[in-house]
Amino acid sequence: MKNYCKFIFFLIPTLVFGTEFTFDLPDNDEECFHELITTTNITCVFEFQVVSGGQLDVDVIIEGPNQRHIYKELRKEYDTFKFNVTHPGEHVICFSNQFSTFTHKSIFMSFVAGDENPLFKGSEEHDTVMTFMEATSDEMHDTLSDIILGQTHYRLQEAHGRRFAEELNERVLWWSMSQTILIIAISLSQVLILRNFFSEPKPIRPREPRYGYLR
Repeated sequence: MKNYCKFIFFLIPTLVFGTEFTFDLPDNDEECFHELITTTNITCVFEFQVVSGGQLDVDVIIEGPNQRHIYKELRKEYDTFKFNVTHPGEHVICFSNQFSTFTHKSIFMSFVAGDENPLFKGSEEHDTVMTFMEATSDEMHDTLSDIILGQTHYRLQEAHGRRFAEELNERVLWWSMSQTILIIAISLSQVLILRNFFSEPKPIRPREPRYGYLR
């Protein structure tokens, strides 16, 4: 069974498209996302990471307009892939969890197509010396972009650490409960055994003889 989530974007040479989100992938299922790119010679950056679920692995395939595989990885936890668009058309990104029969996955995906627009209009048309204000603004813009990217990765690491802590807490809880039940069972059995040692035995009544009659 396939679930298709379709995102269509028309890209022009001076436009950059970027999206990132986290979605749930059920067990024994597949999720596909469609990107319609109408221009060539642009760079696309694809990144994903399995946040939680099972062994933190998923199958990922990127197909071009001619149904050719641009990227294919099996049982992968995370990866970053950069490619150039040579044929315009619909690109399909599929995540498969069909090898898992009972564990669903939470997956983070990021896709960026095209180069980032310049901060100041007209700066790409001719070489000019930027003023102090423009240079400072451009530097602040680059710094804030790096901060946003770092925050995204820190959130992923936090989600991964939270998952590990919750699973460890659940295992410790069940282990503690099993140990408690075992201790109670051993204590009750010891009490019953000691009680049998100190209990008075019941007196044995002699059997009365049976006399027959002779004829």
